[in-house]
Amino acid sequence: MMMMVMIMRTMVLASWCLLSLGLATAYRPQSVVRNPSSLSSSAAGFSTEPCPDEARRWYLPYPPDYNYLYSDCHTSTHVVVTTPSPNTTDASPVQARLVVAWPAGNSGILALFAPEPSTSADAALAIHLENTSSSTGQELTPITTPTRIGISGLLTFSRAARLTVPILGSVRAIREFTETGTVNEDFQHSFGFGLTADGGASINRTWFDNVTTTWLDFAPVSGGASPVVLNREAAWTLTFGPGTYRFDATFDYAEQLEGLGPQEVLNDASAGLIEEKEDETTSLAFLSYRDKLVAGTWRFLTYFGRDSMLSLLLMQDVLSEEAIEAVIGSVLERVNHTDGEYFGRERGREREREVWHSATEDSTNNVPQARSATRRSWATTPPTTTPKTTSARPRQGATTR
Repeated sequence: MMMMVMIMRTMVLASWCLLSLGLATAYRPQSVVRNPSSLSSSAAGFSTEPCPDEARRWYLPYPPDYNYLYSDCHTSTHVVVTTPSPNTTDASPVQARLVVAWPAGNSGILALFAPEPSTSADAALAIHLENTSSSTGQELTPITTPTRIGISGLLTFSRAARLTVPILGSVRAIREFTETGTVNEDFQHSFGFGLTADGGASINRTWFDNVTTTWLDFAPVSGGASPVVLNREAAWTLTFGPGTYRFDATFDYAEQLEGLGPQEVLNDASAGLIEEKEDETTSLAFLSYRDKLVAGTWRFLTYFGRDSMLSLLLMQDVLSEEAIEAVIGSVLERVNHTDGEYFGRERGREREREVWHSATEDSTNNVPQARSATRRSWATTPPTTTPKTTSARPRQGATTR
């Protein structure tokens, strides 16, 4: 056993030295643990079998952001509700938003809301989640069907509001928008809009892979809220009245991740930490999967080789062999066995397609050469495409009933 530990430590140190070292940000999100299970996604659809273990939920309020995390054997989800204080004015710099982020595919949804114009001096638009069940007091309900996986909740608006910016697909695109106020326009040209018979509305977008689709559906809760209005303007938007609406955030990404629970992340000698340091161990488990560790939630639900290796060096005395194998295996899988080049981070299927399209459109070389050059740049530099002001426009032939 001692020899194995020495070998593992040597491998870690050797791999670490191969990486370009620098200051690494330590992410410590508070989160929930995903129960491991044998979820199998295929052309036939997702598993709908009941999970063997109870779902885990976590609520972390950091005003103006309110974090709700959910995890079971089918999905892991991080929901963020951002809202101004009820006592602020309409000129508050904090804008109401709903963010849904999934580790699977490093994908998610952003819905940015603005107050509808009013002649009165109204307070700022405030939003919050309601309990979906009076008996359980839970704000989020999982959605698991043979064709979609996601989360549902009840969102209440303090006044009439308009969904001005939807982003569906890439967490990286959502992160860039929250940091810069812009997003590459390619993300905003392919929405499908629709009105539903129950007074609700639906937005969907197919990813650049032409396979995966993300949906965001709204429906008024009976007893007060008015039907959703679809505004067919230059940038299509949705208008909501004051009141409560159910939202369903779903996607059909087939490559769901299999998580490691606290008992699988930590070795036997460190099992006592599960009770002693519950926040830290549940956070670690939410970010740990059998084929990689992700960097943080919600903005960095993806692989960063340097972060993973440094974390392993710091925590190897408490990590299980499964967790150590996940880290080292994820690094070795990203080494080019022909020339030894190492890819230190990944951008996800959708982001890769975006960068690839940009390179092939701008390059005078043939497609294989442009694709090879672009792939090499993913590990070192961000894409050179210039982000543009976002707007939501329906794709050609989109549903607009």
